Amino acid sequence: MEETNRLLIREIEEQDYESLLKIYTKSANMKYILTGKYDWTMEELKEKWKKERYNAHDQTGFKVVFLKSAKEVIGECGLLQTDQPISKQLELAYLIDEDYWGQGLGTELCTHLIKERFERIETKKLIAGMYKDNVASAKIRIKIGKGGRFKIWHTLSRI
Repeated sequence: MEETNRLLIREIEEQDYESLLKIYTKSANMKYILTGKYDWTMEELKEKWKKERYNAHDQTGFKVVFLKSAKEVIGECGLLQTDQPISKQLELAYLIDEDYWGQGLGTELCTHLIKERFERIETKKLIAGMYKDNVASAKIRIKIGKGGRFKIWHTLSRI
C-alpha cells in the first residue's frame, strides 16, 4: 500500500468494483477521459481492470485511490505503458470522483506518482495527455513541474 498525507493507494480488491462503477458512470468524471464513456457495466469495468491492473514488476498499471478520512474509493491512478518501450516513455493517468475535485488531491496524487514510482523506473519521459479544456489537470501539470527536475509543456521529461 502507498500513502500520501490524505490518500491511500493500493491494488484493487473485489469489493472495490462497486465504488469504482459509481465513479465510472458519472458523466462529469468521464468527461476528460479519452473515450468519454460513462455507461459502463460491471463486466466492462472488470475487463478493463484485468488488462490494466498494477504490475509490480514494471510498476505500471492502475491502483485504486482512497481518501483516508472517508475510507472509500475516490478514484484510480497509475503509470501506463504507451506505444513506446517502458524505458523510453510512460503515461501518468488518474481519475478522481467529482465529489472530491478542488481539494488539491490531484496534485497530491500526481506528485506522489512521480516521486515514488517514476523516479524508480528507468524511463526517459513521462507524458500526461489531456484535453485542452481540462483546466484543472493543466494546472496540476504546472504545479508539479515547478522547482522539480521536470520540464513541463505537453509532457513531463527529465532535464
